[in-house]
Amino acid sequence: MKNNLFILILFLPFFACAQENIGDITVDELQRINFTNKKDSILLDVRTVNEYDFSNIANSKNIDVLKTDYFVMNINKLDKSKHYCVICRSGGRSVTAIEKMKELGFKNLTNVPGGMMEWEEKGYPVIKN
Repeated sequence: MKNNLFILILFLPFFACAQENIGDITVDELQRINFTNKKDSILLDVRTVNEYDFSNIANSKNIDVLKTDYFVMNINKLDKSKHYCVICRSGGRSVTAIEKMKELGFKNLTNVPGGMMEWEEKGYPVIKN
């Protein structure tokens, strides 16, 4: 019973669509999620293109939050009914991105507070270019 409750709590942000669902996920929890075949969940990396090109998580989508107009234009092209797990270098820019996405009508958002720094510190896989 405890395991079922844990699984429900862990994946709840990825299944709720009707109401606003904004929260945090650890890099350990993120590592367990395979975004390869996810049709309703997207890993959104909001770092600069250079940072993203240096190392990124497989199957992530990059939109630089520091380029404000570019970010808004490209975020507005995304499906608002999907869930977005937002990651940056250490957790600061992802909060900024989530706030902007909320203003634009996105409701299913999850932040990764440790960001790519913690992801790489834990030795989780990255794509290096």
